Amino acid sequence: MVDGLRELGAKPACLEVYRIKRKFIPAGLESILSKKMDAIVFTSSENVHSFFSVIKNTGMIGAIRKSRLVCLGEPTSVALKGYGFEGTTPRKFTFSHLVKKVLEKLKDG
Repeated sequence: MVDGLRELGAKPACLEVYRIKRKFIPAGLESILSKKMDAIVFTSSENVHSFFSVIKNTGMIGAIRKSRLVCLGEPTSVALKGYGFEGTTPRKFTFSHLVKKVLEKLKDG
């Protein structure tokens, strides 16, 4: 974005307010493999990319294909599709609607 603004003649000032650090959490992966997880919820496209960067060499793709996947928002859903998965997205992109969508998916089985 900064480069695009500069190309348009702007002089943007950049302030880094946080940095995302990916962390491997084996307990969560074991839950997916043992099917103890009811659903996998992604709240951002960065969540999707981080998740798949961690699991890419674990052989867990088959287990994930059997999981209920729920995304908060269209960009998150698009990121998930980039890895070959479809997720359900709530009608409104709020956390309360996300929770309702997860509960709905759990009821549907």
